[in-house]
Amino acid sequence: NTRANSPLSPRTRAQLVERLESHTRLCVCCNTALQRAETLRTWACAAVLCALVAALLLGHGSLKLAMCASALVCAAVAWGSSKLVAAAQVGSLVPPRNMN
Repeated sequence: NTRANSPLSPRTRAQLVERLESHTRLCVCCNTALQRAETLRTWACAAVLCALVAALLLGHGSLKLAMCASALVCAAVAWGSSKLVAAAQVGSLVPPRNMN
């Protein structure tokens, strides 16, 4: 078996950590999670804009503070979903078994 004894072809770092086409698109669970995280990110960004516009247009005092607080929460959700999307697309160079 010559293939078993042949050296591995050299790979770039990008090829080693690429996860989107090698796993995420093929795995039903991961692909669904990626689509949901992308949708959540889109809606969270839209909610941030709506909350900020509402804070600018609506009244004063506690209502404005509530709109700013909701914009902050939505921004945190958008940031978290962006991290999930990134993790589904590019993996770590360190294998999970070596992370401890």
